[in-house]
Amino acid sequence: MAIDRRFDAQGNGQPRVLLVDDNAQLQVAIRRALEAAGWAVTEASTGAEAIVLAQRVDPDVIVLDLGLPDEDGRQVLARLKSLAATAWIPVVVVSARAGRSEVDGLLRAGAQDYVVKPVRSDELEARLVAARRVALDHRRWSVSEAHYQRLASQASEAKSDFLSNMSHELRTPMNGVLGMTELMLDTNLDEDQRDYAQTVLSSGEALMIIIEDVLNFANIEAGGNSEVEKVEISVTAIVDDVAGGLTGAAEGKGVKLITSVDSTVPAVVIGDPGRVRQVLVNLVGNAIKFTYTGEIVVRVTTAEVVGGDAGVRFEVSDTGDGIAADNLSAIFEPFVQADTSSTRRHGGTGLGLAISSRLVAQMGGTCGVSSEPGEGSTFWFTIPVRVDLDQTPDQRRPALVDPVSEP
Repeated sequence: MAIDRRFDAQGNGQPRVLLVDDNAQLQVAIRRALEAAGWAVTEASTGAEAIVLAQRVDPDVIVLDLGLPDEDGRQVLARLKSLAATAWIPVVVVSARAGRSEVDGLLRAGAQDYVVKPVRSDELEARLVAARRVALDHRRWSVSEAHYQRLASQASEAKSDFLSNMSHELRTPMNGVLGMTELMLDTNLDEDQRDYAQTVLSSGEALMIIIEDVLNFANIEAGGNSEVEKVEISVTAIVDDVAGGLTGAAEGKGVKLITSVDSTVPAVVIGDPGRVRQVLVNLVGNAIKFTYTGEIVVRVTTAEVVGGDAGVRFEVSDTGDGIAADNLSAIFEPFVQADTSSTRRHGGTGLGLAISSRLVAQMGGTCGVSSEPGEGSTFWFTIPVRVDLDQTPDQRRPALVDPVSEP
């Protein structure tokens, strides 16, 4: 909310009141008394006029008579409190009735205070001053909230810019280090020299993964590349491509990497191959990191079809360490590690799963995990698709549901 030009959060400036009453004589008497006390008075004689003037004049306080010619004052009060522009303005109700239930009902409906006719000008002015304090408190809170929201937004933008710029600056020399190290390994080296060079290469590759994670996360947080691509993709081809690139890492640890695409999965979908591939690489890479024996299985199936809509579900199961139950709820949060102890065996930023969950959300999907300590974990994500139920599975060519336009 913008700061009122009439007065600042400390209340400097002339107070303004909107007087809503169809009794001309009472209006004149109240206006004279309030103007003598330093108030700027705007008058309305109907409920409809009061609603318009309350938004145009933006008074500090509204004095509302319940007996209006066009509608009951309670209805006017309800309308004032339902509008964003006037909901915060304190309303002091004026009425000839003063029963306890009447007052309680008006206060519950949003009135700030209540004055009984005949109106004493000194009492009304005192109640308006008290009500204005409420308005000032609201403005102070609104100004402070807006200020801190701006600061938080600026800090978030600065953080994203810093991470993005630093990641780019680090990635360029790291590519040089990795390239020259690979060239060095192709030369005649003795055993110790080759061992040193191989250590440099493996350490550089690990650092490069961290840099890529930070860059990707900063880019997503900053809203970059938020448009979901829609091109024809083969689910089987993506799974085979990911498995082919990571099989060597799995076999190096003595772990089998198995893929299985169910026959009901459509051969072609319209979607974002880059996002699907990156999520799969993150999940399979994570499984390899935490698995020492056994196998990792990538399964792709179709989710339940409801009203012509379906989903392609990807699961990555491993026989690794597993995750404790108290860590599962936060596992997709940034910088979270399943093992936070000082003796943990694995490095990393804790960004891979956070990046994956955000990429899945951008595609309109959902993700999750089930795990038992010592038994392994299953990470999954589902991408929504549209399927023509009159076609056979081999003939179906579904399109990803647009997360923006889908009701």
